[in-house]
Order: sequence, then structure tokens, then C-alpha cells
Amino acid sequence: MKKSWSFIALVAALAVGTASAEEGPTAAGTKIINEAEITFTPEPTTGNPNPTPETIKTPPVETVVVPVPSFTFRAQG
Repeated sequence: MKKSWSFIALVAALAVGTASAEEGPTAAGTKIINEAEITFTPEPTTGNPNPTPETIKTPPVETVVVPVPSFTFRAQG
């Protein structure tokens, strides 16, 4: 189960990275909220030949973009 959540996190990170690459840099102070949802269908059994799928949602994870310092060097004269 732990590896499944790691995979979901990786896919979510790649999706966010792809989206931000198209739009340009994200401004400092921007709040990003990520949520995931997965639907699991248990194996059929003799007692339950048509199991009901279960949907599990993760709690939202909030990230705030921090500023990235940069420097510019100029020659005098």
C-alpha cells in the first residue's frame, strides 16, 4: 500500500510540473492545494460476486510557493 501512495504522489507531482511548465513560473505566495482520489474494486468472492467499488480520498495537502532569490552582476563603468 505504501508503494501505491508513493506512485500516486509521483504522478501528481509530474502533473503539477507539466502544468506549471506551460504557464511559466508560479508567483511567490501562491497557494497550491493537491487532493487525490482512488477507486478500488475488491476481488469477487462466493459470498459477494459483485463487490461495490470503494473510493478513497486523501486529505488536501497545501503548499505555498516560496520566493527564489536571484542576483544580477553588472560591470561598473
